[in-house]
Amino acid sequence: MTKLVSAPRLPPVLLMSVALALSALDLRAEGLTVGAVLPGPPPVAPGGVAHAPAPSLAAGVEAWVRGDEARAIMALEGWRASEAGPWGRERAAGRFLLGWILMKQGRDNEASAEFASARAANGPIAPWATWYEAVVDHRRGRSGVAARACASYRQRWPEGPHAMDCLILMGQAYTADGQRGPALAAYQEWLTLNPEHPRGEEVALGMILAESLRDPAKAAAQLRDLTLRHRYHCNAETAAEALESILEEKKVQLPPLDPVVEQQLLAVSLRDCGFADEAWDTYTRLAKEEADEAGMAEWVAANAERFAWRTRRFDALIAQLEATYKAAPNGETAWLLHRANVRAGRWGAASDWGDIGLTQHPTHGRWRSASDEMAHANQLAGRYTRARELWEPLGKTGGATGATARFYAAFCSLKLKEYDDAVTRFDALVNDGGEWGVAARYHRARAFDALGKRVEARADRAAIEKDAPESWYNLLLRSKMVSAEAAQTTPSLHRAGRWDGPAPPAPPIEPPALPTRRPWRPSPRPPPRLRKPPPSWSSYPPRPPKVSPPGRPRRPTPPGASTIPSPPRRPCAASLRPTSACGPSSRPLTISPRSASTTSRGRSSPRCMRSGTTRRRARTIGPGRSAATSP
Repeated sequence: MTKLVSAPRLPPVLLMSVALALSALDLRAEGLTVGAVLPGPPPVAPGGVAHAPAPSLAAGVEAWVRGDEARAIMALEGWRASEAGPWGRERAAGRFLLGWILMKQGRDNEASAEFASARAANGPIAPWATWYEAVVDHRRGRSGVAARACASYRQRWPEGPHAMDCLILMGQAYTADGQRGPALAAYQEWLTLNPEHPRGEEVALGMILAESLRDPAKAAAQLRDLTLRHRYHCNAETAAEALESILEEKKVQLPPLDPVVEQQLLAVSLRDCGFADEAWDTYTRLAKEEADEAGMAEWVAANAERFAWRTRRFDALIAQLEATYKAAPNGETAWLLHRANVRAGRWGAASDWGDIGLTQHPTHGRWRSASDEMAHANQLAGRYTRARELWEPLGKTGGATGATARFYAAFCSLKLKEYDDAVTRFDALVNDGGEWGVAARYHRARAFDALGKRVEARADRAAIEKDAPESWYNLLLRSKMVSAEAAQTTPSLHRAGRWDGPAPPAPPIEPPALPTRRPWRPSPRPPPRLRKPPPSWSSYPPRPPKVSPPGRPRRPTPPGASTIPSPPRRPCAASLRPTSACGPSSRPLTISPRSASTTSRGRSSPRCMRSGTTRRRARTIGPGRSAATSP
């Protein structure tokens, strides 16, 4: 008697894990086919859970480089807690990086511990760790500790990158700690070592705050003066906040100031800080509303030119300079008028004043060597004939100045459409080579195009691409090639010459003609090949009529209903390809061990399985028999 052997059932979770693991493998990328042996085991055992990789220093650095500070903190803190390598200087650098990120996020207590660990390593990063540890200690209220750390820094690294910054931080820390003398000493030492430094105003403000510990009235007067006379607006804001605090807490009374003088000082400070609109508005308001004040007319006249220059009010400046020149013509005023028009972008007026200066004030120091600037102004104004006249005498000189003048003279001929003259001038520059050789070859190609000499133009462009592939002019050539290719497919923005006035209307764009296509026809689909022909309706005998039990009336057949008997149900064989409830099957139907369960009548109840799911072979019961066809 043959002993039946049944395959053990696997848990559903394990089967699903295996299916997901196998579906994640790209067999085509590995050059494998169905049924081949995998190159190696899957990364996760069947039924297992893929764990996140262990935190490492490299992962934290990579996240920080990407700008993901939250992930960098998670990785670095996990690496620090894991007590894994690397060690030594690399570990100190990792702790410093963690402290840096924590400091940026305002977590000063945690950052201080990381900087202290990096400092204790005594590696190359120790000076930076010491400095930033002092910074976060001062920010979290441990000012005395920060001051002592900075003093230690200056003793150990007197030429370190933050030696000067330590003096300022020591002054701030001593002031916050209530130590006026050491704070003033630290600030004074910094001023002695940096007499003309831009941060001098900030240090002066620190000294005033340190002095307020002893004499609040004196400090209040100095703070008010700093709010009116300053070069950096941030110092004025800090001084105003400190002044308000002193006036409220110390009950200090300051003598009143003249409001006109106060507005004058404020206008100058706004101008020096770069607040052009506010400064000009204050200046013009004082000139109109306070004209009757004593000394106001003299102050307005003395500061008119400087306010106009610094606030970029060139219209007012040009009007004032023209009146000055009309009253007393001189070379200096003519030069200022030329420069004001240049700054305003008025190249025509700048060229006119340049001609006045060159002809009427040729011996003035400003105009004696201004021919190249006047040539540029005329060229930018579109006066190419006058510009070439100014360039030609300069082109007779040698060196870089002469080569530059000869190039621009040739360029002016090109803009004047004197192409033969332009080619002649560019030939000399190309033969000379040097700085302007590539530029001359590029513009000579333009002149050849205008003359219809396409071969020579292509030769010049090919020479640029070969001899100067990294030059600006080769980049221009490549961009024009790309633009030409794009213009064939995508119409570009229409424009004609300069952007003077409204842009001309764009030409109508006709949509491209669609390619003709053949009408769609469904491709003939061959019928599925069957090993056995499907059963026909005529092969089954008609079903006998159903007899109702006694006492129960038979339900009448509705009119128009079909009386064709249905064929009896049979289990679908594994060798056939029937149409199941799941849809047409393209593969032989297989029965899973769980679906081939024996019913109470001894028949199997098959279940169809969709394509793409895990398929298993039918459970073997005997030689040549399966659970799907067994009685």
